[in-house]
Amino acid sequence: IGGSFYEPHDDFFSAEGKGSRRYHPLAGSNRMATLLLSLSHMESDTAGGQTFFPFAQTIENISEIPGSHDAAHMSSPACNFPSGAQARGGLMVRPKRGEALLWYSQLPSGELDRRTRHGGCPVSEGVKYSANVWVWNRRVVYASGGTDQVEDED
Repeated sequence: IGGSFYEPHDDFFSAEGKGSRRYHPLAGSNRMATLLLSLSHMESDTAGGQTFFPFAQTIENISEIPGSHDAAHMSSPACNFPSGAQARGGLMVRPKRGEALLWYSQLPSGELDRRTRHGGCPVSEGVKYSANVWVWNRRVVYASGGTDQVEDED
């Protein structure tokens, strides 16, 4: 929907989090990976709606991948969030219907990967539809009262 956006955020729950969503590596579960499915197509870079990873390192030939940009490059499309945050580095990927982005929020050691912070640039033309699939590192069982408990699989 025109003007819609997501401020840069993490998909994992950190130890600094509030309430019952704190991450405890030995006792808790967390989102390990995210699959972002594009259900609509943004016709141009000026339409907005790109997924933006401010801390991602880009490869040398990123511009050869259609719809992908090094956000630090002067020719990159603008991505300005209402909070004042701007895309000044990292990776931008324009949504294309039928394609998906996959990223891991944890390193093989289980450490949370803060380089996966991402946001959705404001949509200026057309409509953006997408769907998330989150993969968890352990099974989560939600108890009454809004707290989550982890079942041991032993």
